[in-house]
Amino acid sequence: MFIFYCPRRLNEVEMEKIGRKKIHGHLDITQLSTFSKEDLIDKIIALQCHNVELKNIIAKSQQRNQKRSYPPQKPFDFTRCKFRHVLLQVLYLGWDYQGYACQEDSLNTIEHFLFEALLKTCLIKDRQSSNYHRCGRTDKGVSAFGQVISLDLRSNNHDLDREINYCIILNKVLPPAIRCVAWCPVSDNFSARFNCTLRKYKYFFPKGFLNIQVSYII
Repeated sequence: MFIFYCPRRLNEVEMEKIGRKKIHGHLDITQLSTFSKEDLIDKIIALQCHNVELKNIIAKSQQRNQKRSYPPQKPFDFTRCKFRHVLLQVLYLGWDYQGYACQEDSLNTIEHFLFEALLKTCLIKDRQSSNYHRCGRTDKGVSAFGQVISLDLRSNNHDLDREINYCIILNKVLPPAIRCVAWCPVSDNFSARFNCTLRKYKYFFPKGFLNIQVSYII
């Protein structure tokens, strides 16, 4: 604990004398100019002592906070959990991200934040054991409204009406530009990558002053 030293403690007579000069009030230059040299010295000493008292109070409070110890949080016990193989439909606006797939030199990817949310909500133990597959990937700045992934998620092992609401749980911790919009159960051997039969891409370009022909394809 740090104790700060006050150079001199004023006696009651000195404090009463300074009090008459409104030591605790706001004093402008005109009022201070009426103080004698001795009064100004006493005022400075009183303010220093008051500052020392505040520092000691803060130091004691910090020391009490440092002594507080909290028991470590127990790791989530996945051995007691059931799992369900599901499809998740993910929507994201990719303008501020470096693409969908994880990268070695950047954490700013859709997949990184998606797995961060899955781990934070304890829906998976880790990526390696989650049986994860993605339908496709997008490049930097590209958005997707129907990205689909398949993986094993923690389950209540109940019927669908009583199952964990995966979308609500994930959307609470996902960035605003990434949303889980739907989910459904699938067979254990279903893969969002290898069982995909169709991928549909739409490209939107702002026309602005570009010399391009606009056509609508249905």
